[in-house]
Amino acid sequence: MKRIAFPLLAGLMALAACTNDTLQELAPATPGDDTAAADGVPEGSFIVDYTVDGGPSTRAGGELQVQTLDYYVYYSKTDTLVKKRRIEIGENQEFPLTRETMTWEQRQALQDTLDCGEDYRILFLANVDPALFAYNGYSNEEGGTPHPAIVINDEKYSTARLLLPNVPFHEDNMYCLWEGKLSCATDAPDKVVKREDVLLQRVVTRTDIKRTDSPTTLYDAIANGFYKDNCETNVTNGVSTWIDNFQKRIEDCAGTYHVKQNINQIHEHEDDIKEFTRILVSHKQDINNYIKEKLIADYSEQLTGLYNTSSQTWGNVTNAQINYDNGQRVNAIGFNLTGYSYDSRPNTAPCSITEDYKLRFYGFEGTTDDVKNTFSAVDFYTSNSTDITFTLTGASFSANQGKNTHRDITCDPVAFIKCKEGMPASNSIRLYDLTEILKDKEDWKAFLNNNGNNEIITIINYFFTECAQNHAGEFENDSYSLSSFPIQFNIPDLSATDAFNYIELVTSWK
Repeated sequence: MKRIAFPLLAGLMALAACTNDTLQELAPATPGDDTAAADGVPEGSFIVDYTVDGGPSTRAGGELQVQTLDYYVYYSKTDTLVKKRRIEIGENQEFPLTRETMTWEQRQALQDTLDCGEDYRILFLANVDPALFAYNGYSNEEGGTPHPAIVINDEKYSTARLLLPNVPFHEDNMYCLWEGKLSCATDAPDKVVKREDVLLQRVVTRTDIKRTDSPTTLYDAIANGFYKDNCETNVTNGVSTWIDNFQKRIEDCAGTYHVKQNINQIHEHEDDIKEFTRILVSHKQDINNYIKEKLIADYSEQLTGLYNTSSQTWGNVTNAQINYDNGQRVNAIGFNLTGYSYDSRPNTAPCSITEDYKLRFYGFEGTTDDVKNTFSAVDFYTSNSTDITFTLTGASFSANQGKNTHRDITCDPVAFIKCKEGMPASNSIRLYDLTEILKDKEDWKAFLNNNGNNEIITIINYFFTECAQNHAGEFENDSYSLSSFPIQFNIPDLSATDAFNYIELVTSWK
């Protein structure tokens, strides 16, 4: 494999400058000569020799490799291309490139003759050969599908675009670029201009998405999602309305003499009934909490399968794809590194899967206000099929992709479960055991102990079943009691035929 190795720093400083390794050295005019010579240089011309900083490099991570190197020259004034050439990198090339290891052809390629009286832009680009991306459906073989062009519209500096490939990068084919200005130095000895400042730098950004080790539980995803948004207020209002109405009705009943013995016992315990209702009203929040637990338990049972699919570990994932928001993927850059959303490239980014099950994808820096590399969905595949196994969706999130950086994103697959607009709902009376809710409350236990325990409960229950003077109102029902107390509220109904079409599992990224 053709290689020039460069440092890849860990963490947010990863993908640091390609290298301080020697990439180009002064190229002699003839084989065996140690200096460039101006003999035979036409009048009004000069020679330029390219070298890079030959100091030691710091290695603190994986290596980036250069497999191809392209040289561009543009007229600064007219923006037009003067020349471009590819500097061949041999299959068994020894690096760093020095005079001792450089081939004759490479020495010649790294030396150029240009006209004086002109100002130039010069660029070196690494790994911009589309043949380097012949995988994942692309092929260099005869009859195969070659990867589309990577550099386009390079006849002018201002129109040149470097496009992201249609496949994920590998460690050995990430783009690097260096740009500089050049003009004839009239006082240069032997008409030779030495450029020793060429230092390639990666122009792509790497982003890794890791599934959190502590995903939100199904209970919390419901509680912080549609229960909070679609249930909590209605439950609280329902409890308050029905408890307050019950308090008024049973106290009115206790303040009235009844001929019927069982109902008259309520009148005989009027003060006890008022103490009972005072206790009941003071525990509205406990009733709310009890109902919340019951409802979320029911919802959890219905949503377990859906939750498990989306929150699963990524051990079986074979492919994934980032879905950027419309027009938000920076999939092209100019030679001046300005970012663009280029219409002819997909608004998606293919991911590679690392050995520790991270999703890895690459991009360009978002350099304009309206293109920010925001995405809100990731598709997962567990086979080579084009059928999506599951999709994670969430609020739009900027990958914060900056040139020559490595970003880590932590994904909570199901941070919230929400209901979309139009979700079927049920507005019905549900029965709850108030004695179960109150059983551990000290004031309730004292009240029962002072009033014969079950005896006072029996007396209170007469209100539901035997008060025929319209005191009970909507509470008059043989099925009602303190252990089957009615409360009405409106909440999402997951048992409805198309209810799951309105369920949204929301992913969080950070």
